[in-house]
Amino acid sequence: NIIVDVAGAVKKPSIVKLKQGSRIYQAIEKAGGLSKDADLRTINRAEIVTDGQKLYIPTFEEVEEALNANASAD
Repeated sequence: NIIVDVAGAVKKPSIVKLKQGSRIYQAIEKAGGLSKDADLRTINRAEIVTDGQKLYIPTFEEVEEALNANASAD
């Protein structure tokens, strides 16, 4: 088993226990699923999670802020 810290725009941010080889979407499901303001543009839900990983799901607002900050830096 592996342990993953799921935070951000999920219904129940928490530490979840998963089987080795589990994917990000499974970690999100264990944390109660996505909240309504979750933005998955930067998340690959098919990626395999690793033991001790922190998985942060951003909100639409956070992603827009980051995109705007990057655009103004150019």
